[in-house]
Amino acid sequence: MARLSTEQCVLLKNFKNEFIPHAIAETIHDDFERLRENHRLGGEQLCMLIYGDEGSGKKSIIKAYEDKCKNEEVIDEGKFKVPVLFSEVKLPITVNSFFTQLLIDLGEFAGAYRKAEGKNKNKDMSKQLEDILKERLIKLETELIIIYKFELLLQFDKKMRIDELANQLKSMAQELGIPLVIIGMPCIKRLMLTSGWRSYIHICRLIPYFKLSNELEKAFYVKVIKGLSNRAQKLFSFAPKLEDKSISYPLFAVSSGCFRTIRNYTNKAVLLAVNEGAEELTIEHFSKVFERDNEYPLLGKVDSTNDDSMKKLNESIKDERDKRDSINPFKISVDKLMVNEVIDYATYKYDEESASEVKFDTRFADKISINDLLRK
Repeated sequence: MARLSTEQCVLLKNFKNEFIPHAIAETIHDDFERLRENHRLGGEQLCMLIYGDEGSGKKSIIKAYEDKCKNEEVIDEGKFKVPVLFSEVKLPITVNSFFTQLLIDLGEFAGAYRKAEGKNKNKDMSKQLEDILKERLIKLETELIIIYKFELLLQFDKKMRIDELANQLKSMAQELGIPLVIIGMPCIKRLMLTSGWRSYIHICRLIPYFKLSNELEKAFYVKVIKGLSNRAQKLFSFAPKLEDKSISYPLFAVSSGCFRTIRNYTNKAVLLAVNEGAEELTIEHFSKVFERDNEYPLLGKVDSTNDDSMKKLNESIKDERDKRDSINPFKISVDKLMVNEVIDYATYKYDEESASEVKFDTRFADKISINDLLRK
């Protein structure tokens, strides 16, 4: 393995962190702009709900918009502004920790905490923190609040209903006239069934897994894969062609349309190819990543000796290698690939007996040949 140069390290880091634009991401970013515009116009403000399963790409979409907004955090005539507040819910959750995290993400925690300690000692600390947060949001001219991992505020706890915090946040945003965006796992969609939120949520977006059975969704998938190809091009002498069926279809087979898996496999294949000094990223690099990630032990080379015991060992090695190749999607001809797509996304349902929420995992269809899937 060759030692990476400084330039290669920079290019690899940029590739791993670079955002790949796609249809739903562009739609969501446009939604954010409209929400901010509506805030500037005044009147009733809207709430937006975004949900997606694990690995669907929620965080990368939000991170891309956050990076864009950093250029807007300016000091205008000595006044610092935070047009968009980005915050991630963290465990363990208490009222104090929640509002403290919002103040930290605003960059206002130290001064706010000192102010809270110096205020009325008889007043509840959480109420003081909430009041200070309101002051800071107004002072910093915040136009939009985006909360990630919102499902953590909706989980049932035997000692308290944490979703009361969610309602508290909603009331605060409504009071200040700041639009609110809540992002999380599919279970947060249940808010749309509750009276307090039903009329408040005006925009609902799903960040789905990719599919091949629908022509439009297949086009979205190919566009993202082509985006990965274009961004990997700087690392190789020859432009990668990841969008070709010979790579994009096996990549779908191994990921079932999960963006995180697609991205991770591509990142690892690119790193492997660069370490090998390859001039081109090929399907062989993806195949090696698959074998390595599935903990295949090294088989070694077949020995040419005529010794009977060695012949048996060689036969065993060949049989094992053939067996592995038969389940490695990057070594199977495209027309023989077996693939599946998501049916239902993960969710939680409240169980009365245990007074807790039960998770129902993501469900996928049974695997069928890729030709049958494409004919649907």
